[in-house]
Amino acid sequence: MTSGDPRSAAGDPGRETAGLGREALAYVDALHNLARYLTGNETDAQDLVQETYARALKGAGGFTPGTNLKAWLFRILRNTFVSVYRRQRNDPTVGGLDTVAGMMGFFMWHLARNPEQRRSLREHPEKVPGAVFVGNGFGKLAGSTQVNELGEIETPILLTSTLSVPRVADFLMDYMLALPGNEDVQSINPLVAETNDGYLNDIRGRHISRDDVFAAIKAAKGGAVEEGSVGAGTGTVAFGFKGGIGTASRKLPARLGGFTLGVLVQSNFGGVLTINGAPVGQELLADELGS
Repeated sequence: MTSGDPRSAAGDPGRETAGLGREALAYVDALHNLARYLTGNETDAQDLVQETYARALKGAGGFTPGTNLKAWLFRILRNTFVSVYRRQRNDPTVGGLDTVAGMMGFFMWHLARNPEQRRSLREHPEKVPGAVFVGNGFGKLAGSTQVNELGEIETPILLTSTLSVPRVADFLMDYMLALPGNEDVQSINPLVAETNDGYLNDIRGRHISRDDVFAAIKAAKGGAVEEGSVGAGTGTVAFGFKGGIGTASRKLPARLGGFTLGVLVQSNFGGVLTINGAPVGQELLADELGS
């Protein structure tokens, strides 16, 4: 192959697939753990992991470099398990034990005796891909560990004040457990984020109620986001002024797919408002105080 051969370019699909395969091998233990949990059998778990890698390499073009490879592989493994389970359920005669479909038939025999794994199987298809990234600072984001590990979001994301996180998470679980189809569910990962609004709010009172949480979830809708001193932004402060809820959403140009990136902003931080190097915040506060 000469340097002028177009196949030697950095975009060579074969080379990219090989690179993805090498990176994917780093997650073989994590994939095996999930497969072992789903199948309850070491041999079947190994077969499921192998099938996952085969599908991942075949569909390597569907992976976007720079995104969460581990979560992508987890989805392939679970989707393989669930999709073939559904085929097997509709046609119990599909495949022999030397095929994935036949192997899933054996899995279903195992699942019939294992209620927890049946619940897990029901839960997986409805979850939403997600991730957590911290630019700087810290917080008390309940549920972040599982999102980082599995790359999935399985509940609404609620925002509240710092000391109300456990209470809101509990009410969120009440809501999820009461949904039709969740009667036997024994695992929920509530996602609740927070802000310390103790300067303006009676934060120690923890006044959030179950009705408040249910009402917020039921009132959620698409379209424009309500902004200002609303919801979890009611007690926030930014640059010494009243903070609140805002947006920083953007629509990508057509050449980048035309996608809309939705960004919800909850402003609650200190500092001095500075514009082009000028301490505007100090001047505004001086004017307000009459000094």
